[in-house]
Amino acid sequence: EGKKPVALPVTLSIHAPYAFSSIFEISDIGQIESGTPDLSLDSPRLNLNTLYTWYVTPCWGYQSEIEKCEDSARAGPFHFKTTGEAVKIIYPEPEAKEVPIPVKFKWEKVPGAKSYIFTLADKEPIILLEPEILVDYPELLQETNYSWQIQTCARSDGRVCGEPITQSFTTFRLAAPINPGPENGGILLTTELAQFSWDEIPGAKYYQFKIIYSKAAEGEEKECIEQEGKEIAKIVAENSNFVPLECKGRYQWQVRGCLDPDCKEAGDWSIWKFNLTSPPEECQPGLIPCGKNCDAPSTPWDETKSCQPKHIFIMLKIIIDFLLFKLAPICLALLVAASGVIFYFSLKAESATPLAKVKSLWRAAGIGFGILLLAWSLISLGFSLIGYQFGPWWSF
Repeated sequence: EGKKPVALPVTLSIHAPYAFSSIFEISDIGQIESGTPDLSLDSPRLNLNTLYTWYVTPCWGYQSEIEKCEDSARAGPFHFKTTGEAVKIIYPEPEAKEVPIPVKFKWEKVPGAKSYIFTLADKEPIILLEPEILVDYPELLQETNYSWQIQTCARSDGRVCGEPITQSFTTFRLAAPINPGPENGGILLTTELAQFSWDEIPGAKYYQFKIIYSKAAEGEEKECIEQEGKEIAKIVAENSNFVPLECKGRYQWQVRGCLDPDCKEAGDWSIWKFNLTSPPEECQPGLIPCGKNCDAPSTPWDETKSCQPKHIFIMLKIIIDFLLFKLAPICLALLVAASGVIFYFSLKAESATPLAKVKSLWRAAGIGFGILLLAWSLISLGFSLIGYQFGPWWSF
């Protein structure tokens, strides 16, 4: 039917068991005598992207003699269409904007085409066997409008080609980095690793990183004061970087994305600041569990948070802890000593009830100790339900 284009050369043939030659009639070409039942046609006799109609008359002679051909056996019409139709662009779309680099040019495969010629702006044409090509820096620069052409060819070496299709597009600009770590205006402690990070930039292959020591902290040593204004610059392939820092004070750091390892083709800078400082002194746990300037690492709560109603229960637990695990052992030792004194003086005075007095004393102490232990267990259970974890009573 001639709907699907065919490659060149084109071979025309029919099934004729007793034919030794043929006479072909082809639109736009005319009559052609063939010494065989088949006929092969190629450029320049055939034009590209053209629909042809043809007929064939089989002959039993060897030289396509008219008198040896059967007009009644004339077959046709048949149709075929040669390759060379215009390609359909897939990417980038016509007049596309903000196209990321690298660009993978892609178009639909053309039936019958054996190669394609790709031309970008004023660059040399490239012969391709597949309907795609990846183009990167330095052939492509940021924020530049480019025109490009693609044409189909009937030969694998880029000859016998159809009319080119021309399109244009504009490349993007590398975005500025976002989501810095440490965050802008944040604090970095000297005890922490000075690890700097940011989100990946689409299209960026490298990152230019700078850090500037802006101002030394008050009371800092002379060696650090002399380093004010010092700059550390790096070009890295990852979206993070480690920089050892020793001098406390104010720093500025900045990052931008690049297309090349020398950052000649780069995007916009993002600039952030942070302060390097010593960690606060560790607090010792006390009666008040909130509203302090520092945090005690031995407690599961944060003493630097503002006081809230829940801290009343935390303070109650601190008091019970003190009574149960610090004061109770002392009381127990005193109770043992008191029991001995009572026995000693009771025997000396020949009292008849020293054991009863001691039992009564230990019974009262046991009840008090049991109440403290029960209160501690209930409060610990309540705190565990809201996220605080305490060890068993015997771990204190």
